[in-house]
Amino acid sequence: MNLRSLTQDIDKLSAADAVVVNSYARYILKKSALCALSAFIAICGIGLLELASFWLLEPSLGPAGAVAVLGAVNVFVALLVFAVAVLLKPGPEFSFALDVRKSAIQALEQDVSPMAGRPDASAFTVGEALVSAVVLPLLVTLLRNFKTAQSAKTELAETAK
Repeated sequence: MNLRSLTQDIDKLSAADAVVVNSYARYILKKSALCALSAFIAICGIGLLELASFWLLEPSLGPAGAVAVLGAVNVFVALLVFAVAVLLKPGPEFSFALDVRKSAIQALEQDVSPMAGRPDASAFTVGEALVSAVVLPLLVTLLRNFKTAQSAKTELAETAK
């Protein structure tokens, strides 16, 4: 194991993290823009529909009855829109980016783990000895924490379902 493959694995991990963040940010941006546009259109349309419905229902139900019926319809439509928003999930590219990130962490763990407990530091140059004595144990600890956090997120998501 050399430092070149270790740095390549770290580069892969950072690239995978960048793809995850980029993918999720695009998802949030698109979702927000579409929600804002649909809200604007819906407000205009609902206003006109309510006005027409009020004029249609007022002769038979009276002003108060017409408003009550239209209010109930509005609450029902709002609940339907809320249910659709809750069920919306990120696209398949987000799942793929998470898989790439996971494989990059595993490759990095495989590269770092054999070197972390290596007793023959005298065979290394000063820089490699510093890396093997300080940086690699730190990386192993960080990777274990990433792995633990990822498994905790997965368990939390499964229990929430």
